[in-house]
Amino acid sequence: MNVEAVARRNWPGRSEGACIRPPGAIRRVIRFVWAVPSIVALTLWLTPAGRAATEAIALTEAQLTSLDVRLENPRPTNEIPLPASPGRIEVPPQAERLVSAPSAGLITQLRATEGEAVEAGQTLAVLQSPDILTMQRDYLDALSAYRLAKTQHERDQGLVKDGSISQRRMQETQQAFSARENAVTAARHLLLGAGFTAAELTELDGGGRMLPTLDIRAPIGGVVLARMVSAGDRVDDRQSLFQIADLSTLWVNVSLVAEALHGAKIGLPVAISGCAVPARVVVVGAVVDPTSQTVMLRASLDKGCPQIRPGQVVQAQVFVHHDDPVMIVPAAAVVANGGKDWVFIREGKGYAAQAVTIAARANDSVYVASGLEARNQVAVSAIATLKAAWVGMGGN
Repeated sequence: MNVEAVARRNWPGRSEGACIRPPGAIRRVIRFVWAVPSIVALTLWLTPAGRAATEAIALTEAQLTSLDVRLENPRPTNEIPLPASPGRIEVPPQAERLVSAPSAGLITQLRATEGEAVEAGQTLAVLQSPDILTMQRDYLDALSAYRLAKTQHERDQGLVKDGSISQRRMQETQQAFSARENAVTAARHLLLGAGFTAAELTELDGGGRMLPTLDIRAPIGGVVLARMVSAGDRVDDRQSLFQIADLSTLWVNVSLVAEALHGAKIGLPVAISGCAVPARVVVVGAVVDPTSQTVMLRASLDKGCPQIRPGQVVQAQVFVHHDDPVMIVPAAAVVANGGKDWVFIREGKGYAAQAVTIAARANDSVYVASGLEARNQVAVSAIATLKAAWVGMGGN
């Protein structure tokens, strides 16, 4: 019987040839009634005939082939993630350097600027300063006096051996020589501290001309984080010129509620958003912030991630140690029903719904504390179809 025949039966008195057009709501009800046998047939296809409500779903070979369920074994682990928290990327203090002017003067050239990678010893700027000439002159004067004192010392050593001079005279010569030696050493260290290289001092020792300018060099290799001067600026003695940092190692400072730190210890991994390499915990704070009631946890990221930069705020997830291993399965494999969490595991020629206890969820994965073993094969696809069949069979 079709829809129009049903309508004629419900509207007596209408002629056979009359155009019957029942109201829309009634037409939808009639179509639903006709669709019920198809829904029942689908349920019977997924549910074995004659079985009582159970958590097991037995399927024929044809059904298994049609569903094409993908299976995975759970992965055991002893590290469970804490809730993700914001973390700030910082440069370790030992990896950062401020480059300052060795004396007052004029910046005549700039050779580097913000964001540039530099090598240790590379010239960042050129400084012209009368103090540079004064330091070189003082060094040369001290060097000349030292050489003279050395010659006198060597001569008196020969004279004292044959008795030509007294021991007291030799002691006076020794004292004068030591004073000249200390003076030239001090002058040399002043030049090295100002930025002169050993090669430049060797050339100066050999009679080379004094340098009118001084190259300001990078003390370490890294990246220029800040430039505080421009060409043509006059700078004061010890004025900061550049900030350089070695970014091969970065810190991630994460604030966690004190209750979440149970099990946190040095060496545990920390997952950083946007970075494939995990950081490692190096400090677990001992003090609770009285305002936020959080504890600072610091992790060291020793392998570079080009997309991670100082000052950046990232999502950090700390993994704490769990004595008993837990099982990791894809989040898509877990369904909720009846106030519990379930997975479908392969059992014979079908599947069984297995209740599980979840310890944590993170990064599209679920950490199962109980209910699964590593040998179980867990369904990770066609989950909606399996759940519909299970619920239709009376699943909890």
